[in-house]
Amino acid sequence: MLHRLISFIIGKNRTEAVKISTIQQKIDMACAYAGISKAELARKLGYKTPQAFQKRYNTGKFTQEELSEIAHITGGTYISIFQYPDGTQI
Repeated sequence: MLHRLISFIIGKNRTEAVKISTIQQKIDMACAYAGISKAELARKLGYKTPQAFQKRYNTGKFTQEELSEIAHITGGTYISIFQYPDGTQI
């Protein structure tokens, strides 16, 4: 499963990455990469039920702090920036 996900991220020819556009897709990929279910992620985030997390997940509305915590739980770092051709990052 992880091999297929990595192949999806990297792309067929392994030279260009596939854009993952929704936060739900990013969370799914982070969970798959970490080998945890969304139910386990929900528990670690402190949701009382997986259904409560699923409602939030369905909206796709997470704060920067929540996304950072999801990244931490899945072993990563969440970085959200605007980057411009001249190297400026906001």
